[in-house]
Amino acid sequence: MHPLTSVATLALLAPFVNAQSDNSVAAWGSNQFSQISNLPMEDDFQMIASGSNHCLALRGDGSIMSWGDDANLAVSGTPTGTGFLSIASGRFHSLAIQLDGSIAAWGLDNGGQVSNTPIDSGFVQVAGGHAHSLALHSDGSLHSWGRDQWGQISGTPSGNDFIQIASGGGCSFALRADGSIEAWGLDDYGQVSSTPSGTGYSQVSGFGPHAAALRNDGSLVSWGNDNSGQVSNTPAGNNFTQVSVGMFHTIALQADGHAVGWGKDNIGQAQNIPQGLYSQIASGHYHSCALSNTAKLVVSPLQVGGTATFVITEAPPSSQFFLCYSLSPAEPYWINKHALLLFLNSPSSLPAISLDVSGAGVLGPMAVPPRIAAGTKVSFQGVTLSGAGELGITNLEEAIVQ
Repeated sequence: MHPLTSVATLALLAPFVNAQSDNSVAAWGSNQFSQISNLPMEDDFQMIASGSNHCLALRGDGSIMSWGDDANLAVSGTPTGTGFLSIASGRFHSLAIQLDGSIAAWGLDNGGQVSNTPIDSGFVQVAGGHAHSLALHSDGSLHSWGRDQWGQISGTPSGNDFIQIASGGGCSFALRADGSIEAWGLDDYGQVSSTPSGTGYSQVSGFGPHAAALRNDGSLVSWGNDNSGQVSNTPAGNNFTQVSVGMFHTIALQADGHAVGWGKDNIGQAQNIPQGLYSQIASGHYHSCALSNTAKLVVSPLQVGGTATFVITEAPPSSQFFLCYSLSPAEPYWINKHALLLFLNSPSSLPAISLDVSGAGVLGPMAVPPRIAAGTKVSFQGVTLSGAGELGITNLEEAIVQ
């Protein structure tokens, strides 16, 4: 059996929506543990994560806020202070990466998923499952700890070419640099054995007995348990930039910032998405949340031997703007913001410009890089850095060179 969360009678749950302004967190679905109504009111968040019934948000100053179910100290055990770079959540525990690349962990520890956290530094990404944890080191290797009931620890693949990780309830996933997906652990619904083969993937996501992945061309694929259409109802199209798997539902983010959901929707966790544009999504058991979009980026048409102009609006006032680009699939690392450090260290980052007091500016016209040939799809995204060091991320824009 797949390890399911103990949930009260569904008739006691009611769909709930809470949406706010840019850089803030929106949430929808079950409010059984106040994971919707207790959303923080701040509007300087840079990353979100979701467990079964609790949520996390990382602020621009590197501090972490959490809310929702606190039965296992998932909320009250959240570390204080600043200096955190990334967050992730398992079912009932959470993890965060500190400035030196070391890992902090808190919450339920019934399998050593917290107490056995490695004390080394140099980690760039973490992921949590039901009772195990997974981390990606800066050298591209994987480290796992916690319960090993289904080989979720002993089955961890070796190598130093991993670029992204995700965990399901009793299984884990890792993306290699060539765009292939490794899966191991619990396989009661084919969430491991049905993992797609081949290369060309840029993100993988898991939570419960199903999983999903994003291809380099912007299309989605899902596999595993399909009891609520979470696999068979996966939307077509190639305009997706991120996917987040919940227990029996999935949320995906489109390039224009709109979110779509499918699968189980008994509490509105899939379809009751607040109107707005988002820059990140996170799915839980019976709820979902998203980070409201920040700065807006518009890219003029790209032509061989020509110039391009980039218009930035609604960014932090008087901030520095960095434009990054990717020739997908050659440089997929930053597109989905898997690891902020990798994103900021992207070699394809153009010189910064200063935005005005309204958070607007124009970059260009500038020459289209000679190495970009006609027919090439180029993905653009911007990062804003304010005087306080707070980060904002724009929408993702894609253009075909003519």
